Amino acid sequence: KNSGGIRVNAEGEGSRLEIGGITGKNTAGDIYDSKNLAAVSSNSQKWVAYTAGIAAFNTGSITNCSNSGEIKAESDASSAIAGGIAAQNERAVELSVNTGTIQSVSQSESASSGGITGRNSDWVSSCSNSGTISASILNQEFSSIAGGIAGQNAYMVSNCSNSGTISAQGGEALKGDICGLNNQTE
Repeated sequence: KNSGGIRVNAEGEGSRLEIGGITGKNTAGDIYDSKNLAAVSSNSQKWVAYTAGIAAFNTGSITNCSNSGEIKAESDASSAIAGGIAAQNERAVELSVNTGTIQSVSQSESASSGGITGRNSDWVSSCSNSGTISASILNQEFSSIAGGIAGQNAYMVSNCSNSGTISAQGGEALKGDICGLNNQTE
């Protein structure tokens, strides 16, 4: 359980910033029964900003976790990806809940926010969101994408619900109660 606060400002060379309330990156581990109560925010001058309540970048599994903290990802020169549970999800997320406010803001490339995951490429099942979700982009050539469960989805979302307010502003504004952009083809 994390009940403190995390704020990271990053400058200089690199490719991405991964800030999570429990872990920045979960590589093949199992995270379960974990809670984030804290505000978690990032501001990247040059990198992609991944920010989440549990794991910013997930390639393991996440089960029965919750976020009630305010999550904010900002990037001046690249994409901003924010999620209540995982910002970038590449493995299963199940039985998890977000009640916190999730926000992504990008000055130049895409902004994507989701109550459970900002970008999803694996299974999300039996999850719910009641938090306010928003994405905004200043460069009108790119997209602002917001979803109650997944901002961007490229796999399966099942048995999930959203009762939160969803907004996307600037560029190609895409928003949805469950997914802001759904690329799932199977």
